Amino acid sequence: MSSLIHSSELKESIALMRMLLGEDAAGETTEHVVSAAGAGPAPAASPEPIFADESTATPAPTPAVPPQSAPAVPAPDVSIEPPEASESLYRGDQLESCLHALCHRGGLSGAMIADDNGFAVAAYNSPVESEVFAALASVLGETIDKAVFFLGQQGANNISLDVNYADKVVVRKFSVADNPFYLIIVCPQHIDERSEVELSIEQIKSILAVETAYAGITETAE
Repeated sequence: MSSLIHSSELKESIALMRMLLGEDAAGETTEHVVSAAGAGPAPAASPEPIFADESTATPAPTPAVPPQSAPAVPAPDVSIEPPEASESLYRGDQLESCLHALCHRGGLSGAMIADDNGFAVAAYNSPVESEVFAALASVLGETIDKAVFFLGQQGANNISLDVNYADKVVVRKFSVADNPFYLIIVCPQHIDERSEVELSIEQIKSILAVETAYAGITETAE
C-alpha cells in the first residue's frame, strides 16, 4: 500500500516550481504522492532544467554585431640599412672622391690616376677619353724617367706641359709597393697646383696600398 503525505511545505515548493516553469498553479492538484514501496506508477518526465550545470548548458546565441571598418593603421617607418659590403668594393669610389676634392680645393679642371701600363685607375672630369688621358700620363711618365737618367736627379717626379695659352697638363709620378702610378691633372696655367697635389698624393697612396695588398693576396692564392 502506498501512503499519501500531505505537506504545506511540499505544496509551496510545487507552486514555486510551476511559477518558474511558467505554468499556472491554479486548478492543479497540490497533492504530492510519495510511494513508500516503490511500486506506484512511473512519474511523468521532468521538464528541462532551468538552472543547468555550466558543462551541460547550451550557450546562448551571441547577438550579431554589424561589421565595422577597422581604422587605417599607418605602416611603421622602418629604416633598412644596406648590408655591410667589403671595403675593396668602394676603393674606386674613394679614389674618385679624392680626385673630386683635389680639383675643388685647387681649382683644377680634371684629374686622373693611371698605372704604368697606361690604364685608368680612377678619374674625375677627364677632358678627353679616359684611355687617351691615361696613355698621355704613361708617356709623360716615361719622360720623367728619362729626365732622371739624363739629369741625374733621382728626386724628379713631376712634369708640366702647356697645352695652349690658358691651360697646362701636369703629371706627378709616385709609387705604391714598388708599383709606379701617375696622377695627371689639367688646370689653368696661373695656378700653383703643387701643394694641393702633394696633399692628395698621400691619401691616394694610402687607398692604393690597401688595394695593391689585396690584389697581391688574391694572386698568391690563385
